[in-house]
Amino acid sequence: MTPREIRLFDHIVVFFRQTAKDEKAMWKAENEEEFNYFKDLLKEELPKLFALEREFIQPLFQSFYYMQLNIFHTVQERMQQVDIGYIDLAQLGLGAARVGRKGVGLGDRMFGLGA
Repeated sequence: MTPREIRLFDHIVVFFRQTAKDEKAMWKAENEEEFNYFKDLLKEELPKLFALEREFIQPLFQSFYYMQLNIFHTVQERMQQVDIGYIDLAQLGLGAARVGRKGVGLGDRMFGLGA
């Protein structure tokens, strides 16, 4: 290679490096601009979303809660009517039901804590 070709090659390399730097800076600026756009959009839209949640989702969860509570009360009333001779269901709590002749709690028997 002649010295002229070497200088020409060096200029081409420098040009491509500069172009790559410019392209990288432009890409970074575009991404930063896009990021700021979405960040500002979230700042504007999130309070609206939370207001909609208060208006719609909370009453929905409350209705599900009361529906589930109603089901539990119905199950409890029907369980009170069941007559199992050796278990007193009126006292049924967390392991509070007692077996009349053995004296071991139902919860104790279930979890292997009784005799």
